[in-house]
Amino acid sequence: MLKPIFTDLSSDELLKKCQHGKTQNANEALNNIIWTKCPKNVYVEKDVLELSVNSAVLDFNEGPSGIHSILNYFNIDSGIFTKILSAEKLKARVRGIIKKESEAVKRRRKQLRSMRKGYLDREKEEEGGESYVPGAY
Repeated sequence: MLKPIFTDLSSDELLKKCQHGKTQNANEALNNIIWTKCPKNVYVEKDVLELSVNSAVLDFNEGPSGIHSILNYFNIDSGIFTKILSAEKLKARVRGIIKKESEAVKRRRKQLRSMRKGYLDREKEEEGGESYVPGAY
């Protein structure tokens, strides 16, 4: 039963897709939010860590306005500054998403990733060109 699964997972076609570092970033995004709120290099007690994780999950699922539902649950009126800040954070988040989805930014991100991994130099060498020429800008 398992042999066909392992055969599929080790196929050349699937491995080529993985070669350029394509990943699924949903978990990484949540981890980023958690460790932004509670950095790994700073010691905190268990209660603080749990609060940071819960806050990060709320932020990840509901966005910046998620805090309003928590405050309402405890019958606490969210102030004007809380509402303004959450609206500004949401606008900044949307602007960032729109920017990251633009074709120019996607091309640049792929180019930088390829340069970092050394793929562009290898492609030039395979084509017969030089990968490095002194003084050639």
